[in-house]
Amino acid sequence: MSETINRETSWKGQRLQKIRLAKLLLESIDANPKTQVFGAIEYGQDVFFKDRSEKDPKLKFEEDKNYSNSSFTFNSHEVINTLVSLLDIWINGGYSKNIKFAFYTTADISKEATTSRITKGGITLPDKPILELFTKRDFNYPNFISASIALLKAEYEDQYAKKSIKGNLSTVNELNESQYKEFFELIDWAFNEIDEVTLKQHVISQIQASRLFNDRMKGKEEMIFATIIELIEEKQGNTDKADKFIHYSEIYLIFNEAESGIKEIKPEDPVWELWNGLTPSDTRNIKDKIQNVCNTFSNDKIEIIARKVSRSLIEREAAANNSFLSIRYRVFEECKDELVKVISSGATLTEGDIELLIDRLTKQCVERINSLSNSWSYSYKDEKVIQGIILELFDSCFLAFDKI
Repeated sequence: MSETINRETSWKGQRLQKIRLAKLLLESIDANPKTQVFGAIEYGQDVFFKDRSEKDPKLKFEEDKNYSNSSFTFNSHEVINTLVSLLDIWINGGYSKNIKFAFYTTADISKEATTSRITKGGITLPDKPILELFTKRDFNYPNFISASIALLKAEYEDQYAKKSIKGNLSTVNELNESQYKEFFELIDWAFNEIDEVTLKQHVISQIQASRLFNDRMKGKEEMIFATIIELIEEKQGNTDKADKFIHYSEIYLIFNEAESGIKEIKPEDPVWELWNGLTPSDTRNIKDKIQNVCNTFSNDKIEIIARKVSRSLIEREAAANNSFLSIRYRVFEECKDELVKVISSGATLTEGDIELLIDRLTKQCVERINSLSNSWSYSYKDEKVIQGIILELFDSCFLAFDKI
């Protein structure tokens, strides 16, 4: 197997991924009482799903893109980057017909524009959007397949051009049109799909209609949903990849516990109300705050931190619920307690000190949220999400390295 680019994202708690996996698991369990399925998020692609119930076990890799009021072309980074990743999976999987792929997005489809890659490569585009032709599987449409193959090969070459590893580049260049068609036929495309808010309601309805659900579980649909999502998130935090999978038996257990009353329904942490009363007092952003205490801090590392802040802002907007506000307040409170000790000591901070401090704050906040989870219900507990909240609090005027 060729060594390929690692495409697992740093944010493991994307809500759409979790709900999509929950939906796939519930669908399979209801379709086959003797099912043997399991899945994980951020395992190769956004969602990994395996069904061992059939004679030929099916592997499914799904990429989920939650982009409201947007549209994709075949050349969009989100699309063509996914295809490069899927192509690697297919080649490394021995061109198996039992590997299935899916691209799920809330975005629409647009027509490709003429780019320098198209001009320099002498590529002739079809007169319809390539993604539209993919959804219709109109593989004989003029210029469709030839343009798709040429663009995919060009992207593959560009991605590996600056890497010490070359992936499956030689194989990619050797595949013929028939083999590319075979690969393309394995992909299911879904555009203009519902977002995670509406999808949650669909899964709640799916829980109510499930053969595992009965009258004794009425009123516990939200709890069952939340427990499945929490299980997915907890599994994702495991370092051993084998421990990241949700097994069908664990879904059965969640329903059984809901029926018997074993599973406790935890209330929402009420401190979200305190968050709304906080007033930021330091107008510096995180870059300024770092440089004010350590003017030799690496600019490259500051850029990495800035990207994590941007990611956290998106996560905050996507969550937009009281549970997330409660987490922010708990994280703020925990960080304030620790920063008081650091600032009162008057010690000079080096680049290494700041990095260790961020790591320490992250670990303490994760431990704090996990401890509070014994009493309260939280929608997010992933370490990367917690660290993003911490960095965003520094950036949004609530925390500083040199001022209480």
